Amino acid sequence: MAPSRSPKLSRPKIPKFNGKQEVGLTIEAFIRLFERAFRAVTDDEKIDRLMEFLEGEAADFYGADVLLDPAITWTDVCAKLNARYAHTDIQPMVAATRRRLQHGETVRKYFDDKTRILRRVPALPEVEVTGLLTDGLPEAYRNHFLGSRLTASEWLQKAQDIEAELKRRPPPRPFNRTSNQPRVQNTAPTSGRPGAHTLTAGTN
Repeated sequence: MAPSRSPKLSRPKIPKFNGKQEVGLTIEAFIRLFERAFRAVTDDEKIDRLMEFLEGEAADFYGADVLLDPAITWTDVCAKLNARYAHTDIQPMVAATRRRLQHGETVRKYFDDKTRILRRVPALPEVEVTGLLTDGLPEAYRNHFLGSRLTASEWLQKAQDIEAELKRRPPPRPFNRTSNQPRVQNTAPTSGRPGAHTLTAGTN
């Protein structure tokens, strides 16, 4: 009878981290995903398995810097990665403040793009996230959010409901510029000047 083999563990489906965060995966999110997937293994195993999920500049940094210390702990590994890749400056906040809902853009596209930027701001409370999302909306939207304290998912649902309602409204009637324009009326010469004209208010 052939000896039984232990089942091969499937590789967790974690996006690889390359050090470039413009795609939306922050180092904080990557570490949380990794720790969740490997919660059943020891810290030493996590250090060994992590290299499978790094590529590019991040893999180079991990091999050339992080692993130089043979006695490094998992806590130290996370600290080094966060120090290297976490955005702690004000730039993401500035970018988020300037990001506004554009004409013709969907609320969903705006929400996804702005929250991706805000995820780079460490420990930003959700109420501030939704406040910044509201600040970037046109006035027709903002009036519906006065005094609201919503989660991000509640904010998105409400904004999309407003978007749908605004689309159902008939377009505004164009302004008739000629209705009150003065018109030129020929009159008989009164002061010896031929072709004198006077302006009279137009009537509807």
